Order: sequence, then C-alpha cells, then structure tokens
Amino acid sequence: MRSQIMGSMGFWIGWVVTTFLGFLLSLLFVEVGEIPDVTAVYGAIGGGIIGLMQGLVLFRHVDRLREWILVNAIAVGMMSWMGLGAIGWVAPRTDFLVIRLTYGIVLGAIAGIVSGTMQSFVLRHTIPFPCLWAVLNSVCWGFSLGVGWTIGGILRSLTHLYLSEAIGLGLTWICSSTIMGFALMSLLQWQKRLE
Repeated sequence: MRSQIMGSMGFWIGWVVTTFLGFLLSLLFVEVGEIPDVTAVYGAIGGGIIGLMQGLVLFRHVDRLREWILVNAIAVGMMSWMGLGAIGWVAPRTDFLVIRLTYGIVLGAIAGIVSGTMQSFVLRHTIPFPCLWAVLNSVCWGFSLGVGWTIGGILRSLTHLYLSEAIGLGLTWICSSTIMGFALMSLLQWQKRLE
C-alpha cells in the first residue's frame, strides 16, 4: 500500500516538474507574446514540447505516447490558428485585472476543453471515463489561466517589466499541472481498481 502511495506521489510530482520544465524549455523556441502574436507553428512547437516532457512521466501508463505528443502539438497549434492563441504562451493586452481574470477563465476553459478532448482520445484505454478528463481540463485551465494572467498583470503593474507576464504564465503551468497531475493520478488509480 505504501509503495503504491509513494509511486502515485512520484507520478504526480514528476508530472508537475516535467510539465513546468517543458514550459521553460519551450521558451527557447516560443516567445511569450500577446494573443495574435504567437502563430500556429510556434503554438504547435510549444504544445509538442510540453507533450514530450509529459511523456517522460506518462510512458509507463500510455501505449500511444507519440499520439500524446502529437495531439498536444495539434491542439495548441489549432487554437493559435483559430485566433484563440497559444494559451500557455500568450498574455492579454489589457492591464485591467478584472478583464484579465474574466478572459483568463473563459479562454482557459475553451483551451482546456479543446486540448482535454483531444488528449482523451489517447487516454481512452488508460483511464475510466475519458470524457471526464476533458471536463476537468477545462475547469483546471479556466482557473489556472485566470490566476496566472491576473498575477502576471499585478506583477507587470508593479515592475513595468514584460517578464512579469512570463512569470504569470509559469504560475499558470504550475497551477494547471498540479491540479491535472493529481486528477490524472487519481484516474489512473481508479482504473487499476477496476481491473
């Protein structure tokens, strides 16, 4: 029992760390910008890097790892192409915190449902009720992006540095990976109990 708990905690911590490191690594290729500035190609690169890094933790649980990387790249690239932006790499143009929070919640929820739905096709044989993954992803990204954009806006108003937006986005990735890592860990445990 204790080894299962430690293994689950290891998965969760690994998910958070690799996702955040993926975000940092992606900054070598994808510049943080405002919504129309980050193109679909850069969005796909960023999504692919995040998917690849998450794959370092996920490979023991998912047979279709290449598909995980690909759906992450396609989801973020598609959202960028549709004008929504590469959500994990864009900041709003406004300094009004209420607007940042509101749009962060709305756009994060949309991004979460898009990416979560695509990811659920890869996870459908790995977790019970893969559609639940899409819903959780939507709620998580809505919350995380709202928080990240708000904190980025507060820091930017205090420092007048655009770097504050990258810090806010980093917090977004930490927040979302912490929540979704716990959710995925729980769903994987649920699946083991069903087997």
